[in-house]
Parts: sequence; structure tokens; C-alpha cells
Amino acid sequence: AGATPDTGGDDEAVAGVIGRAEQILDEIIDRLDMVPQTLFASPEAEDAYVRRQVDLHKYIDLLEESGYLRPARRVRLAALGTEPIIVMLRPAGAADRAGQRFDGNLYFRLVDRPGDLATYADKAHGTAFGSTDQLPVRRFLVQASLLHSELEIGQKSINVGNMQVDEPSRKYLVVQNRSETPLMYAIRKTGSIASGDIRFADNRYGVVRGFDSRKVGFVFTPSLNGVYNEQISIANVLNAHGSKRAALKAVVRRPTKFYIQSLHLDFGEVEAGRRPSGDAQVLAIKNMTAKARRLVVRPQAAGGGDAGATLEARFPADVAAQAARLVDRETEEKIEALEQKLKIAVRKNRAEKVDKYRAKLGKLRSGGEQAAAQAAQAQVRRLADDRQLE
Repeated sequence: AGATPDTGGDDEAVAGVIGRAEQILDEIIDRLDMVPQTLFASPEAEDAYVRRQVDLHKYIDLLEESGYLRPARRVRLAALGTEPIIVMLRPAGAADRAGQRFDGNLYFRLVDRPGDLATYADKAHGTAFGSTDQLPVRRFLVQASLLHSELEIGQKSINVGNMQVDEPSRKYLVVQNRSETPLMYAIRKTGSIASGDIRFADNRYGVVRGFDSRKVGFVFTPSLNGVYNEQISIANVLNAHGSKRAALKAVVRRPTKFYIQSLHLDFGEVEAGRRPSGDAQVLAIKNMTAKARRLVVRPQAAGGGDAGATLEARFPADVAAQAARLVDRETEEKIEALEQKLKIAVRKNRAEKVDKYRAKLGKLRSGGEQAAAQAAQAQVRRLADDRQLE
């Protein structure tokens, strides 16, 4: 790069910008790694390291766009002056093999030679002062080992399927390094409203060792209904042309506000003018949302008119509480413990224990539901008897 462009004055603001650019350039020279590190004290340290490397690559482009770094073909030096020249090597293509050798040369020569700088050799050969013959060329040798960084992802399309609003779904991306060189990757989202429903807990920026892979988990919790087709970009920090994209697809339905266990209540044969001899019917309504909701129940005869029958809905507080609590706390704790044991047995592929735990879970769940249902039915019978005595 050539000299810093002339600011056209001694403006303090411009001088401050130039000073900041010099600091950034020094940091790029000292901390920009061509081969990534692979050992880190913690995942946070790895994340911070890759993020800083990404920023340093961006700073190089900013310094070029601002004109602070310019292609240099001719450099004019003042008397006893010095000028830094930054050499930037950017291979045009990928290396054919790991560690491919690169050898290059930079040549420096004087364009305007004052006459008093004639060398002894010029005088010995009788060369006149001011001749257009130039002094010997100075060569600067540039050597490097070209490394190849190749990124691949295990699945380019992640189909979540059908789900409801606010229903979390855990998925993961597999970042694969197909080269010997450590791979630095950065996962980026599009920035749209839908992309805010995708949350990466960790490993969004990281380093993958040579010929290794890493699973990067994320949680997708849709906030809107509709068809989702969100793009996730996995960037190769050292090779911008090797970035990949993965598509997250899902069909999000409108959430069901409440659920009715049975839409048909049968009282059997009822004699006109008398109450049914059987038990009162229980209508179970379940709230399917995380918020408390108020429902209005309006009894109405078939056809919308008065068919000579009266429908009455009653909601005793104790019956509602018993119907909502199908299993008591002690049974819930037993079920949770058995579910954990079942997961361990499935993971260890122990078929006998899997069948045993599943049978116990079935008994606990069915027993708890039957006990709660019997208690609710008994309470309803007492309520019906009290109404007949009125």
C-alpha cells in the first residue's frame, strides 16, 4: 500500500481518524491469524477469538475502501524519509494440495536518479552523470505455504414439519471440515422477523479441527403462523467463496385455544317432566394455552328454540379442581423418575427394562386418571342429589 492520502489540512477530527486507522493496521499485522488456533480455555474464549478474526478481516476491506491502503506502484520519499509498504498476498485459487509452496518476488528500483548518486561502477565504465541507465534492481522475496479450507454442512434443508405458535423445536447443524487446515466458521441469520425465532445457545462462532465436524444446536420457536422458509448462512472466515446455506422449513398452525374432551353428551331415555335417573354428565374443557382464559357456556336446546327441555351447566370449584388434577403430586414424582430410568434403558438398549418401565408407567397413569375420574363422578352425584332434595 502507498502513503496515507493527504487530508488537505490539520483538522483534528481527520487526524484522529488517521490515528485510529494506524492502530487498526497494527492490530491486523499482529493478531490476524492465517492458520486458526485450536486450543481455547473455554467456549466463550473461542467465540471471542473467532469474532475478533472476523472483525479484522472486515477492517482490511474498510481500510482499502477508505483509501488508507492503496495499490502502490511508485512511492516518493523525502530526504532521509521512510514509508511503510504493506504486502498483501491473496491467492487467486484454491491450493491443489496442502502446504503448496508459493514463491514470488517484489522488485524495487529508482525511477529518478540524481547525478550525485552515481556509483563507482558507473564512473569506472565511463557512464555520464544524468544518464537514463538505472541503478541495480533490489529484489524482495515473498514465500508462503498455501493452505486449503473447505467447509461443508451435513444437511442443507432442515424440515421441522407441522407445529404450533410458541412451540419450541430443537434442531442442530453439522459443520464439517473437509480439509487438513483448521476451519473458522461464523453462523449468520438474515435479520428478518422470522430469523428472530431462531436462537443459538452457543458455538455460533467456532473453530473445527482438520477433518472433523461439530454439531451446533439451536431452538426454533415460531412467533407467527404460516409457512417458514428461513435461510441460515454458515460462512467460512478464511474462504469467503466456500460459505454454505441451510434452509429451515416449517408449517406453523394457529394454536388451539381450548379443547373439549367429548362433543357428545348422552343422558339416555328421559321421561318428560322428570329428571334423568342416571348420573349427571361431565363436560371436560382443557385450556391449551399458557395464559388463563375465561370461557362462556350457554346451554341451548337443539334447533335453537325451546324444545321443552332445560339444560343447566354448573361449575363447582372443587369439582373443577379435581378434574384438572388427574394425578396427584406423589404420582407425578414417581412418573418422572420412571421416565428418566426409561430414557437410560433405551439409550443402553436394554429391552427387558424398557418393557418393565413402560408397564409401570402405564399402570401409574391409568390408575391416577381412574382415581381422579371416580372422585369427580362422586362429587357430581352428590351435587345431583342435593339438587333433587331442593
